[in-house]
Amino acid sequence: MGWQRCAPVTDPFSPLIRNEDMPYENPMSGVNTVFYDGSCPVCSREIAMYRYRSEKGAFRWIDVSQADSEHLIPAGLTKSELLNRFHVLKASGIMVSGAEAFATIWQRSRGFRWLAAIARTPGALWLMERTYRVFLLIRRTR
Repeated sequence: MGWQRCAPVTDPFSPLIRNEDMPYENPMSGVNTVFYDGSCPVCSREIAMYRYRSEKGAFRWIDVSQADSEHLIPAGLTKSELLNRFHVLKASGIMVSGAEAFATIWQRSRGFRWLAAIARTPGALWLMERTYRVFLLIRRTR
């Protein structure tokens, strides 16, 4: 089964990509799907750590740099968009990106739940998102 998209995604560089009104249909219901750039050395190391520390079966991990099949990429998003910004399709069908995507992983990963708790405090996610955007700018210049 492929991904079904119900509404257009906003600009991948917007503060938070969040589509709660018309969520994706997640073919792996009950599992969060992580889309990451495996060709980025920093990203790969971080994902390896999260894979090791996350709850068993909580995530499906998709290295977008190796994804040559269209059915691995949600409809309405391009491979380039997924490579340029970190995304998580929540089990609920809501697509999030950037800092909120990291917070989704932290909630289900040993040793990182405290970061997820901080992310839920007022203003913290906004600051984390700005920090992530700085990382994206540095990453693009290398």
